[in-house]
Amino acid sequence: MSLQKIRAESLARDVEERRRVEQRRTALVLIMRHLVDHGYTSTYERLCSECQPLSLQEVDVADNITLQDVIAEFETYYQVKFGRK
Repeated sequence: MSLQKIRAESLARDVEERRRVEQRRTALVLIMRHLVDHGYTSTYERLCSECQPLSLQEVDVADNITLQDVIAEFETYYQVKFGRK
């Protein structure tokens, strides 16, 4: 195996890992916003304490994005792709 190929594979793994970490972070922020918007403040605070330093004071979702919208969009995609709910 050539050195270039090894480097390329390593870089691809690093990019994929960063993408996964960012997806997890995004999901947590959506969940945190959902908790706060629906009055689950103690649950939000507990989640923040477990996810330090991530909190809504550090990062928040856009005004037009909610967890319910993401779920509805996925349900629509799933229904279109697989023809069932």
